[in-house]
Amino acid sequence: MDLTISIVSFNTKDKLEACLNSIFNYTGTLDIEVFVIDNASKDNSVEMVKSKFPKVTVITNKENKFLTKAHNMAFDKAKGKYLLILNSDTLINDKTIDECVKFLENNKESGAITCKTYNSDGSFQIIYSKDYTYKLALMNYTFLGKLFPKTKKILNDEFTYNNDIGNQLKEVEVVGDANLWAKMEIIRQIDGYDDRFKLYYTENDICIKIRKTGHKIFYIPQGNVTHYVRQSVEKEGIRSVSQIYYEDTIKYYLKYNGFLQAVILAILIKITNLLLILKYSRNSNIFYAFLNHPKNDKK
Repeated sequence: MDLTISIVSFNTKDKLEACLNSIFNYTGTLDIEVFVIDNASKDNSVEMVKSKFPKVTVITNKENKFLTKAHNMAFDKAKGKYLLILNSDTLINDKTIDECVKFLENNKESGAITCKTYNSDGSFQIIYSKDYTYKLALMNYTFLGKLFPKTKKILNDEFTYNNDIGNQLKEVEVVGDANLWAKMEIIRQIDGYDDRFKLYYTENDICIKIRKTGHKIFYIPQGNVTHYVRQSVEKEGIRSVSQIYYEDTIKYYLKYNGFLQAVILAILIKITNLLLILKYSRNSNIFYAFLNHPKNDKK
């Protein structure tokens, strides 16, 4: 088996159907298997997949397992040499599968990659970054960013790569897991996703773990994926997802920066949210504000 494709779906029936059609239209000569892990959708997604795509293996959850636990269920059953972690709100375009698998096959140092990705309006989507540092979290998620705007700008500028990277092969630190291709042996070596994270910092964590094996992460200009973004988030509801965003953030910095730093960040976020409530309304919080700006959220 050449490639396993793992897709988590939550009430994205129409987008999921288009995604699966794009996969099977452009499979090429590769031997692939496709898993759809459905997180208790109520829009007949499961019935649609079973009736229109009989070759797809459907894993049905009775409750929303979110992203990491759901993907890990497919990883446990995967037979492919390579893995594509794919959002249900994406479209695979011509030759993408062949090009990405070929790159992983020909580059022994590579552990994971992503390819050229576009928004639905045809604009280029930046789906790679550097690690999201603790200092950056302090600036972006707390009132410290207002107190030190120059520091915030410097850190945010350092977080991104040059805008002209789109047509270049580039080693990067993190690639988005809406469209992440990896070697399956490495995914098994790192035990897949850390399922303590539900939706956020999932790509940051898995890319750090891949890099710790000694392998590299690449953005490649070959291939072409369209990503609509935010489909599952909008189905779940921004208000409830903002709480998950907060929880995943604290878990991430607890894991990589330690207890004290995580507690400090949590306290500063709480103070920031209180200030937002006093200024705007009782429902205000920093992560809700982030999620209301699509450029800040790619789930």
